[in-house]
Amino acid sequence: MKKMNLVTEKKDRGIILTKVPPKKPYTKDQFFKSTVLQLKGASGGMDKNFVYNNIVERGNRLRNQGVSRKEVIGIIKKAKTAHGDWLRNTKKRELRQRMK
Repeated sequence: MKKMNLVTEKKDRGIILTKVPPKKPYTKDQFFKSTVLQLKGASGGMDKNFVYNNIVERGNRLRNQGVSRKEVIGIIKKAKTAHGDWLRNTKKRELRQRMK
């Protein structure tokens, strides 16, 4: 039996109980996208220690849901590669604009 949270709302005629669905799990795709975004922030000037700690914290969130450590590290490596590609393409665009 699933556990549902109940939230009370005060209406004109009394208290109404509404069901709140359980939280959705944190997915690997969400982790990948947030990791790429965090790495972009680090390359843009954010505090690198803060960014890396945040990535580890989100990775631990996935680990608590049953994803293996090896898989989390693989997602981080994939995000790092995607970030490197993005950064390289951004630099190329800047160079092209300067040459015009």
